[in-house]
Amino acid sequence: MRINSLWLGSLSAVALLFAIAPTVRATTIGQTTNAASTAANIQQTSPVDLVGLARQGYLAQQGIPSGGDLIFAAQANQITPEEVVQAGIKAGRVAPETAQDQGYLNVVANQLYDLVTFSVSE
Repeated sequence: MRINSLWLGSLSAVALLFAIAPTVRATTIGQTTNAASTAANIQQTSPVDLVGLARQGYLAQQGIPSGGDLIFAAQANQITPEEVVQAGIKAGRVAPETAQDQGYLNVVANQLYDLVTFSVSE
């Protein structure tokens, strides 16, 4: 009789584990999928295109000047590559982790430099 009670208790515990485990696993997978889909929803704009968009005024709502004002701000060191990237992040054109991507920031810096250099030589 005692063995039957022990056996029934063990069987109930195992059944409970099988009932709970898929729920925990599904929640974890769902959370991972949501984070991945959020990152996937952002179209990663290239650094060259990001500066081009800034120049055309697509980042004006985020505080980045456009056209000649962008060139002047870059020439006067009033705007940084980090600010352009942050504006791109706020505009949903660049993924948030891009703010730590030194290679991306370097290309933005070079593009800002080229804006100044080529506008002066024209």
